[in-house]
Formats: sequence, structure tokens, C-alpha cells
Amino acid sequence: MQAKSFSKTDFALALLAEDPTNWVVPEYIADGLRWLEAEIVPPEPEPGGANVEHSEAVGEGAEQLAAPEPGDGLAA
Repeated sequence: MQAKSFSKTDFALALLAEDPTNWVVPEYIADGLRWLEAEIVPPEPEPGGANVEHSEAVGEGAEQLAAPEPGDGLAA
């Protein structure tokens, strides 16, 4: 297959049109996707748990994301 005759768009659309249950995914790819999902999916809420306040949900390190205060030595 030559690059000139290969359309990435057509290839992607053909994949989207297929039934995903028929895809054969290499095991190392499936393992990586499961790992990634575990890293980015938020944990399930605890049953019967109260709503968490925003300040609690932010957690440690939130102060690092705050906007700099005026006069912190940053040029405007």
C-alpha cells in the first residue's frame, strides 16, 4: 500500500462503520486501554454518601492551579 493511494479519512470512516465487537484488538493495546481507563475514569461514588463540596473535591495541589496574585513578579 502506497501513501499516495491511502486515505486516512476513508480508513477512519470505514472503521467507524464496522461493528466494534468484530474488531480484533492486540492484547497489549487492550491492556493499555484498560490501564488508561482506570487512570482517567473518576471513582464510583460511595453508596449513600453525601455530595462532596467543591473545595473537598479539588483536593491537594489546588493551590498550585490558582491564578497568580497581583504583584507576584509577573509582567503584565
